[in-house]
Amino acid sequence: MSKYIFEISWEIANKVGGIYTVLATKAKYVKEFYGKNYFVIGPYLGAKSQSDFRILSVPREFENVINNLQKQGLIVYYGEWLVEGSPFGFLIDFQRFLHEINSIKYDLWQNFGIDSLRTGKDYDEPVAWSKAVSLFIKELINHEEFQNSIFHFHEWLAGTALLLVNDIKQRKIFTTHATVLGRTLASAGINFWDEISALDPLKLAYDFGVEAKHLVEKNSAKFADTLTTISSISALEVECFLKRKVDFVLPNGIDLSKFPTFEE
Repeated sequence: MSKYIFEISWEIANKVGGIYTVLATKAKYVKEFYGKNYFVIGPYLGAKSQSDFRILSVPREFENVINNLQKQGLIVYYGEWLVEGSPFGFLIDFQRFLHEINSIKYDLWQNFGIDSLRTGKDYDEPVAWSKAVSLFIKELINHEEFQNSIFHFHEWLAGTALLLVNDIKQRKIFTTHATVLGRTLASAGINFWDEISALDPLKLAYDFGVEAKHLVEKNSAKFADTLTTISSISALEVECFLKRKVDFVLPNGIDLSKFPTFEE
């Protein structure tokens, strides 16, 4: 068993959609299994983060990691997520990377063919944060203590981070709770299930203006060591839209239809 597991999501200490509820309600049980070796990683959003996250002194095992990143201009906050189970984790300030967003987008185009010409703030912020997360991960695994770790990325919003560390040997898990395209078509009132296997996902993504998110998600599914989703229905979505069969179906235990998504 890997010594550490790091769970990475845009909705850690950032209540913007249903994934927050999934992660917050399961944290207690993951922590019971992994104990002090389970950590979460989310975005630092100033006052909003501080209402849901208690900043604490950095433990000795992470001091060199965070100090080295600070020398590079990357600010990482350590603390406790104020949900049941109180998992410890890191919130990463990504603001400096918003000034470099065009360069990051260019790299994603060059390396993965991700077309982001029509994107806005709802794409740029998670991508900038993911860049910061990738630097955190790479610094982390430079230290022997953390080389036997698992990194678990949720949704396209953390997918860029997975892509930017796709060359590391540590296990990378990607979970899509529902595909970008599936959510988009359903929100538009389109019943796509009868002909799902005959659809052209990329054309539909462009038709509905979600090509960048779809391509991040598709590449994340491709480069993940393990791909999971939450139901047999979403597994079919993943296979048809992302062109890879899931490795595991892991039900999250709640009805996500009751909760908005980040896009909504």
